[in-house]
Amino acid sequence: MEWAVAFAPRMRISIVQRRGLVLDTRYVPAAPQPASGNPCLYLVRNGTLRWQAAGAEHATTGPTALVVSQEHLEGGDGRRSLTYQTDAEHFTLIEIHLDEQDTLLRAGPDPIPVSLGEHEWSLVERVCALGTHDDESLIAAITRLLDALAQLAFLSPGVAVSAARPDSPMFRLLWRALRPIAENLDLLTTVRQIGDAIDATPHEVDTYVRKFLAASGLVGAKWRPASRHLRLKMAVIMLSADDTSAAEVACVIGYGSADAMLRAFRDAGLPSPGAVRTALRANATRGGEVAPAPATR
Repeated sequence: MEWAVAFAPRMRISIVQRRGLVLDTRYVPAAPQPASGNPCLYLVRNGTLRWQAAGAEHATTGPTALVVSQEHLEGGDGRRSLTYQTDAEHFTLIEIHLDEQDTLLRAGPDPIPVSLGEHEWSLVERVCALGTHDDESLIAAITRLLDALAQLAFLSPGVAVSAARPDSPMFRLLWRALRPIAENLDLLTTVRQIGDAIDATPHEVDTYVRKFLAASGLVGAKWRPASRHLRLKMAVIMLSADDTSAAEVACVIGYGSADAMLRAFRDAGLPSPGAVRTALRANATRGGEVAPAPATR
């Protein structure tokens, strides 16, 4: 898996490439808080996306562009109106999370297809070439893509320029501490450790983190629930890998032991890690056909 994230005023962008790994949101707890009404432009460069809603199954293969909602992706109020799966062969994706005031795109009850041309897809491919980018070139590639989307009237004029401007000093300071945590999946880092890294009190860090999470649209308004959600999601993805044990996944994600991860899954109302791993691998061998989820225990 290769991935990168970028933050801008009222915008968050995620770029992900996965090979041999599956994301199946039937095993990822829904966000506990109400879902935002803001849309997300979901750009699948490679791979197949399948989703289930209202008893029907749908599938689309990249390159394809969809307008989805935060509720589609992460659920809300502890529920999901749909679940979705990505295939295990080669899945490449850009998520552009937007504020309604910056776009004419609107999410509906189901994902909505939108059309991109060859030029826009070539810019998507350039952004997705993560192995060729440093920070500066990645920002430049993202800005060119945002400019092209603005030309299609998907984004309001000037959004790309606004996104390329430096963030507030407070956010830059906080990201200096959060970036190594994100890159190393060190999700057990405490507020005090973050404060030590930027010479801020725990109260100041709590205030910064609340504002950062709210501005970026990340799940949860506090550090602990946001990191808990991300840990469970990453654990589910990694359990789909061949020749990987639950104990290895627990170590990488920072649970300390397989028993600790088992308790985290149980507390979240999920099947056991072993049951999740078995189901994910069974679905992969079916060539993407979605099998029923095992009962929660």
